Amino acid sequence: RSSSKCDWKLYKELVASELERHPYWFSPVTAASDLNARQLFISDILRRSFNAACPITHGTIRSTVPWWTAELTTAKQTAQALRRKANRTRNNQNWELSRDASRTRP
Repeated sequence: RSSSKCDWKLYKELVASELERHPYWFSPVTAASDLNARQLFISDILRRSFNAACPITHGTIRSTVPWWTAELTTAKQTAQALRRKANRTRNNQNWELSRDASRTRP
């Protein structure tokens, strides 16, 4: 969730309306267990209000870089194909071709 994209006005309204609906939770505390129950109650109200007011956001993944071109894609595919062929055949000439293809720039 993104706190920067949260509708804080809505959050405050949701918290206030929930607390107004349950005024009996704010009477004097008589035992430690009572205090724990109230703390859980308030935490739950804050969490539910935050989840309602703040949208779930997904990070943007930039899949491409601006300098990558179609020529680079072709050169990479050629180098990979030659490397696979060199691995398959174990031929020195294929290894040289693979090395040259990976070192050259389009």
